[in-house]
Amino acid sequence: MKNSIKLTVIVVVVLAAGLFLPITVPYSVKAPGTILPSKEYVLAKDAAGRITATLLDRRTGTVQSYALNQFERQDAVVFRLHPPLTIGRQVNIGDTIATISSSETERQVRQLEGALETAMASLRVQETGEKETAIRAAEQRVAYALQQVEGQRRIIARLDSLLAGGYISQQEYDIEKNKEKLYELEASVAEAHLQTLRTGAKPEQIQFLRAQIQSIRNELSVLRERLERFTFLAPMAGVVIGSASPDTLVRIGTAGAFVVIMPLKLSDRQYCGEHQRVQISVRGLPEPLTGMVSLIGNALHTFRGEQVLLGTAEITNSTDRILPGMVADCTIVCGDVSIPEYLQRWLGSFTGR
Repeated sequence: MKNSIKLTVIVVVVLAAGLFLPITVPYSVKAPGTILPSKEYVLAKDAAGRITATLLDRRTGTVQSYALNQFERQDAVVFRLHPPLTIGRQVNIGDTIATISSSETERQVRQLEGALETAMASLRVQETGEKETAIRAAEQRVAYALQQVEGQRRIIARLDSLLAGGYISQQEYDIEKNKEKLYELEASVAEAHLQTLRTGAKPEQIQFLRAQIQSIRNELSVLRERLERFTFLAPMAGVVIGSASPDTLVRIGTAGAFVVIMPLKLSDRQYCGEHQRVQISVRGLPEPLTGMVSLIGNALHTFRGEQVLLGTAEITNSTDRILPGMVADCTIVCGDVSIPEYLQRWLGSFTGR
């Protein structure tokens, strides 16, 4: 009994001394965490068949690059992963990740290449003064080109009502509208060629045909750039990561560079900041990890029914035993505070203030 009274007196004396003497104690914030690669490159598809390529930097919470490829509904699209691209494989910058083949885009390229060849043949005829005798063949090409234009205009007329009713997207409508312009361009080139064969060279015709050739080349350049975008190259070095989502086609994460994402209570927001040290404990790893806070988000999320902010810490002593998705217990070291301040913060963690 006497020992209990003595112990109580000692505790009261220590607490009283702490309230009035300049004594400080360490203060920390505890939070669960999930370990993820510091950077990640993801190829994914959505319900509309679009393929996206996203490069995410989790250290800064930013998307460094984003690309979207959309295809026409009637287009035959084939997505191919690079054959050796298996889970756990190392990837270097510039390695081919995947390729897409689009029958519609390739058809348009071949069509424009044919129109360019016809236009350049007409230009040679005009510039050299040579005249071909195949006027009938040229007339057939004009007739065919005009049929294409007329057929596409009928399609556009039907799509006008579908677009007004919201049954198709503006992008789908624009794709068909661009086809109409392409067919009109081909018809114009074919008519210019036929006119050359019938009447001979004129300076204004030469100038017009040169402009047509440049226009075709510009269209070809746009399509070829799009074909180049159908080859996905690794924007960073890393390792292929598995994914449980059927919409994720490829995930590549940085090898040996990880962050831990921590849900922080709103009441702890004022005590946590960048460059604070983080102690990280992961079940299955023999040694604890350490990190440094690199980001405190400003958007609210829900975690276990509570509103939280997401904090990010860059792991500074990464090992090859870390796997993406590992769960950790994190302690953010917030510095030393006085005993009254410590008690105030401790009580605030219960009241949410």
